[in-house]
Amino acid sequence: MRGDAPGGVPPPCPAPGSPFPVRPGQDLRGLRAVVMGLGGFSGGVETVRWLAGRGARVTVTDLRDEAALAGSLAEIEGLAAEIHLGGHREEDFTRADLVVASPAVEPENPFLLLAARAGIPLMTELSLTMGLLACPAVWITGTCGKSTVTALLGEILSRARGGVHVGGNIGRALIARAEDFAPDDLAVLEVSSFQLEWTARDGIRPALAVVTNVTPNHLDRHRTFERYLAAKAAALPARGPAVLNRDDPASRERLLPAVRGRAVSATLSGAPGAAARLEGDRALLDGEELFRVEDLRLPGAFNRMNALQAAAAARLLGARPGSIRKALRGFEGLPHRLEDLGSAGGVRGINDSKATTPEAAIRAMEALPGPLVLVAGGFERGADLRELARTIRERTRAVVLLGESAPRLEAALGEGGPPRVRAPTIEEAVDRGLAAARPGDTLLLSPGHASWDMFRSYEERGDRFREAFRARARGKRES
Repeated sequence: MRGDAPGGVPPPCPAPGSPFPVRPGQDLRGLRAVVMGLGGFSGGVETVRWLAGRGARVTVTDLRDEAALAGSLAEIEGLAAEIHLGGHREEDFTRADLVVASPAVEPENPFLLLAARAGIPLMTELSLTMGLLACPAVWITGTCGKSTVTALLGEILSRARGGVHVGGNIGRALIARAEDFAPDDLAVLEVSSFQLEWTARDGIRPALAVVTNVTPNHLDRHRTFERYLAAKAAALPARGPAVLNRDDPASRERLLPAVRGRAVSATLSGAPGAAARLEGDRALLDGEELFRVEDLRLPGAFNRMNALQAAAAARLLGARPGSIRKALRGFEGLPHRLEDLGSAGGVRGINDSKATTPEAAIRAMEALPGPLVLVAGGFERGADLRELARTIRERTRAVVLLGESAPRLEAALGEGGPPRVRAPTIEEAVDRGLAAARPGDTLLLSPGHASWDMFRSYEERGDRFREAFRARARGKRES
């Protein structure tokens, strides 16, 4: 094992519950492979590249048109792949040898059921990648914080040892490189509830898992919180350790009892029985100091929990406290997550576009000193907005409402409270937010909603907010 402390990493993940349809190193010439859902993330693109590179006859099928998929199509241009856009064809699914579906596609999709009835193997990029890995995999999931924990854990481990590969829903999918990893490497993967629905049916588990928290989300897909919670529970290892948030009710009451290996719970509140805890300014695991709060550059209590869980997982994987502290001191966070944009006329700008749930927006408002002018709203998923509205009333000077959910969020705010205005574009939201703010205030984009009503992704939403804010900042400096 590589590392800077004695001890071993957990063993590799268990094999899938059914025969794996593709072997590592296998020549795929002549294999008819369908990639369902090219999408805008890297999973579809990297899957097409890997299959085509092995000689498979690849068909890409997606409901969206060429304009919506322009970026992804450009990345696979020149590959030997047949492209079917704007709908799916039954014959693609009944004549294939393998179907690799986007995790956004529900397993009960009629076209996938056609393939299943024909006896064709179905899987997603993550399941395929896990079958190709010779090394252990660490999965990080949760409703909020999983990207930060994934990036931070990867940073800590990279300082402590070589051979650390970070990917999944953060950065790039790892399928194209998975077979090149050495047996004592580590794959650190952010995974979603959609992916976990699929890995559960494939019987695939990681060597170690971190679950940041579980609050209602994606109920448009999962229907009920119970189903969403069951998807998150599918991240728990078959026999390895899991690092969970003891301060989160669902994790404490439902996930901790389901852990089969060692359950390492983390607390900021002093909850009894937690192996990882914050005592004063000292973060401890089993009584050993891992870091101090002063080592952490990220604001907010939720980021202290993120750091505590990442540090605990890193220690279980052999990282010494010195590596943990150095990584924390150098880690400035990720784009679109409380990203500091500087000042425009004395008003600080913060891009928190990744806050796609009410809980994430609440955490952002609680992490920042006031007064705040909030830009909120987006794709309507029917989330409970009562706590978000309460926090907005308590924490903001004004709120700019954006997107499809604006009417319902305004109704949730009720009578009184901070002034609220609506904006048809993100650029106008910046203008109206700056007009409502005073020097010393913070203009915070923390939507509490997904972006799909107006943007292709939360990254696009955040990029445009950043660009608009900095353009206003330049204009104020030049005037």
